[in-house]
Parts: sequence; C-alpha cells; structure tokens
Amino acid sequence: INKIELLELGRTELTKDQLTRIFENMASETKVQNLTISGNVVTEVSADIIAEGLSNLESASLNHTKLSKNQVERILEKAIETSEMKHLDLTLNQITGVREELLTLANKKLKTFHCDVDYDDDYDFEYFDGYSLDDELFDYSLDDDGGRVLL
Repeated sequence: INKIELLELGRTELTKDQLTRIFENMASETKVQNLTISGNVVTEVSADIIAEGLSNLESASLNHTKLSKNQVERILEKAIETSEMKHLDLTLNQITGVREELLTLANKKLKTFHCDVDYDDDYDFEYFDGYSLDDELFDYSLDDDGGRVLL
C-alpha cells in the first residue's frame, strides 16, 4: 500500500491483523495521503498504531469504526502534536468522555474536523451486519428463530 496515494477501504470487514498491518505500513514511508476506512471495526487495534499510521496522512475518514475513547484521544493528540493531517472525520463513533481540550484543539488545528459528541451506537448492528453475530462489540443476541434481540 505504500505506493498508493488514495486508499478507500470502507466496509471491507478487515480483520484486526489486516488493519494493524495497514496502519503500521502507513506509519513508515507511505505515499498514502487520503484514507477511508469507514465501516471497519478498529476497536482491537492499538491506539498508538492507529495514531502513528494516520500521522503521515493529509485526510482520514474513520467514521463508524467503533473507535474507543482511548483511540480517539491518541488520534487527536497525534494530529495536534506532529501530524500532517488537515482533514479528519470521526463521525458515528462514541466520543463521550474524550477530553474537551483535545476536541477544541483539533477543531482549531485541522482544516476540517467532524465528530458526533452525542452519537448513540445502540443500533450499530444494522450497519455492521456483515460481522459475526456473536461479536462482543454488539449488545444483542439471536433468538431461537435467528432474529436479533437487543440486550
């Protein structure tokens, strides 16, 4: 991927290992400038690996990726400190509890910064329908007929 400038991987159901390798590769000598990885669950990828991988990019869209509070904070810290990033989209992720000063600084530093401060992920299973139904990331289970039941 280090010879590509635009990388669009939205809703590709990448695994933790695949996502980790992508971010690790982008952290070193990458030509990728614009990344869309929306709709992939990145929760299990190290916050530091994600932040390092994004630090060389100009634009990143990580909307609807089930980012954790820690991941969002590391991404924002890196973007504020040393990053080349100008555009960052973190919409459709729960960012409740993220330090307010990070959100404010990111909004000032980045040319465009999008996030939802009141996003409710109760119905994420409708969006992430390709992921394993027994995945711990979702608060629902199957009834006897195979239907989804919220927990």
